[in-house]
Amino acid sequence: MAPRGESADVEHGEKGPGMADVGMITRSDTGRTTVGVRAAAPPGRHGHAGAGRRAAGTPTLPPTAPKVRVPELVLGILVVAGCALGATLWYSASTSTREALVLARAVERGHVFEADDFAAAQVNATGMRLVAYADRDAMIGRVAATDLEAASPITESVALTQVPLGAGESLVGARLEAGEFPAGLSPGARVNVILVVEHATSPEAEPTKESITLDQPAFVEAVEPLENLADTVIATLRLPSELARDVAAADGVRLVQVGD
Repeated sequence: MAPRGESADVEHGEKGPGMADVGMITRSDTGRTTVGVRAAAPPGRHGHAGAGRRAAGTPTLPPTAPKVRVPELVLGILVVAGCALGATLWYSASTSTREALVLARAVERGHVFEADDFAAAQVNATGMRLVAYADRDAMIGRVAATDLEAASPITESVALTQVPLGAGESLVGARLEAGEFPAGLSPGARVNVILVVEHATSPEAEPTKESITLDQPAFVEAVEPLENLADTVIATLRLPSELARDVAAADGVRLVQVGD
């Protein structure tokens, strides 16, 4: 036993995990014993298995969910919806069909289209610029720019208001009075051209008239009435250039409409 007033170190065996070290026991002169306590040093790398763990009974909070920004979420939904709608419209347009205007029978170059020349056919809507069957009335009276087979589609390039002049062709105008052309003469009509040529043996003699029928038919390109003269029209004819010169030099012209 240590003398009164002196301190004695007390050895306490091994410390359990988490236990404080008991330092010195000091006896005072009054006979009281004071125990000094010092905290245990934190465990090292190879400390006890339970060291450093959360004390038992301490509540654990659940992990906080990440915050979602509403405007960005809505924008993402709109982008996805827009892409889906665009894909749907593209697919619908690429697979849809419509009634297009086609020929019911074969026609030759210069043929004037009539209502019974046309038929309807289901075609892909994304092809070349076809004329819709519903617009067939706008094609009536137009002229075929080339020879066309039956079931050929009608486009603006084959149904012209006027066929371009070919090699060796000319247009010539002729003034016609009542009786010199058939009633109802219209563009596209195929006609025989009869030339009236006058011959005079002398200035005093009454000229004689000769009728000459051209050996090739002509096509009527236009018929324009003269406003100041009733029953008088200007007919524009398409025919070979050498015959057009004869028409221009003739004293008169008569037209006879013929079938195709």
